[in-house]
Amino acid sequence: MRAIRLADPKSITISVANYTAADSTSDRSLTQIEALLEGHAYGGPVSMKDTALAMMESNPVSQGFLSVLLSGCTTNEKIVAGGGCNVPSTHGVSWSEISKLFAMAYSWNGNSSYLQASVNAFEMVARFHVQVHGVISAVRH
Repeated sequence: MRAIRLADPKSITISVANYTAADSTSDRSLTQIEALLEGHAYGGPVSMKDTALAMMESNPVSQGFLSVLLSGCTTNEKIVAGGGCNVPSTHGVSWSEISKLFAMAYSWNGNSSYLQASVNAFEMVARFHVQVHGVISAVRH
């Protein structure tokens, strides 16, 4: 069986090599972290990894997600429903993309709280938003 390469590593490196942490201003811009880490993994400069981790550590959206995901707000239905926690409200795809970034960053920085945040995010979605046939419902978080 032949492996199929979905993206040319050089094109990934070229498209994100000049991206900086300051370019990360919204939840959707955080998704560039994945491309930065992948570009570095394919041989791109270490600055790509450094930029990705800096985005995770300095972006207010990322830090807001991290704070909530580690606070216990993902385990109690009353709290999630608005009893004192400010769970970020975003498009379902963005929620999943951002939540997985913490696990990806963990593999590069070893920060176990990042891994726990990712686990908590997906456990929350499974706990409160999975329909009877196993599909996640279309809500805003």
